Amino acid sequence: MGSVDGTVRRINLDGSLHWRSKVTGPVRDVVLGDVNGDGISDVVVGTGDCCSRGWIYGLDIDTGAVLGLLEEPVPVGALLVGDMDGQGGAEVVAVLDGGEVLVLAWTSE
Repeated sequence: MGSVDGTVRRINLDGSLHWRSKVTGPVRDVVLGDVNGDGISDVVVGTGDCCSRGWIYGLDIDTGAVLGLLEEPVPVGALLVGDMDGQGGAEVVAVLDGGEVLVLAWTSE
């Protein structure tokens, strides 16, 4: 779960905290999907304040460590993870404030 203070938390079923990760800006959306192709779901977080920049984070589902980060000129409104190009890997679809849609594929570079 995410919060307006820029904190993402993974909570265990018993209610205890598994990890906490700090991101830039208020959290606007959180989705799960295997974006790096390792067979394990990753946490994808979209952030942004009301009037300036936004960020898309890839976080490790077990530790909350940042796997990847992309900065955008406007806040991220919504996220979706799925195979958008039919080639078997998952892409991240990000809808930015203002209506621009990005389709992002994970690369190791």
